[in-house]
Amino acid sequence: MAAHKSLNEPYATLAYYMRVVQLVALLLQIAILYSESDRLGISFLFPVTMHALNIYHTGYRWYYHIDGRYDFKQLLSSNDFGYKLPYMLAVLGSFLLAIVGHFMLRIEGLYLICSYISIATSGVVLINEAFAAIISKLM
Repeated sequence: MAAHKSLNEPYATLAYYMRVVQLVALLLQIAILYSESDRLGISFLFPVTMHALNIYHTGYRWYYHIDGRYDFKQLLSSNDFGYKLPYMLAVLGSFLLAIVGHFMLRIEGLYLICSYISIATSGVVLINEAFAAIISKLM
C-alpha cells in the first residue's frame, strides 16, 4: 500500500482529521468499556478487542499517512479476487470494524455517541477515498 505524506490538498487533510476524530472516539469507547467492565463481566473483552483492532488499523493508516486512493484504484483496476482482498481490507477495514463494534454491545449515552462518530468518520473517509479514486480514474 502506498504512502502519501502531503497534507496540502483537501483530500489528505480531510482523511487525516477524520482519522484523528475516529481514534479519539475509539479510545473513549475503550475507556467507557473499561469503566463498565465490573458490570459487563467477561463480555466486555470482545468489543474491546474489536475497538483495539480498529485503533490499530486506523492508527496505522493515520500515522503513516496511507493514501486510500491508491488502494481504491487497485480495487477498480484488478480482476483477481486474491489480489483485491488486501486492498478491500485496507479500504473497508475501519468501516467494517466500526460497524461490528457497534453491534457487539449496546450501552447508552457517550458510548453510543462515540460509536456513531466512529462509524460516521470512517464512512466519510471511505466515501472520500472512493470519490477521489473514481474522479482521478475518469480524468
